[in-house]
Amino acid sequence: MNLNKFIKNFRFNNVNFKSLNFFTKDKNYFNLYLKVLENHYDNNKDYSIEKFIISMISNQVSRPTIFKIIERSLSKKFLLKEQNKKDKRKYILVPSQQTIKEFEEWAKLFKNL
Repeated sequence: MNLNKFIKNFRFNNVNFKSLNFFTKDKNYFNLYLKVLENHYDNNKDYSIEKFIISMISNQVSRPTIFKIIERSLSKKFLLKEQNKKDKRKYILVPSQQTIKEFEEWAKLFKNL
């Protein structure tokens, strides 16, 4: 893999994907993005919003900041909030179809590097 080509593609191709551009604002946005996608592809439907918050607090970010990131992600419709099927009191974050599609298209760009 040509690392210089990877860095250039990573930096310039984010602009073409609205969700990726949004989540690469800073490390906290990107961390949430990766956690949501990881749970999506692992088919983990039990990872509640509270678990996201707890896992991110250990990364030196406050609860209000995490809530702000989640609310912005929901308002832009990059993430969706769904009720947990096993425990109706809990909610989970899932990527929207747009976010999934853009991530998969973006990932294909690096296949040939």
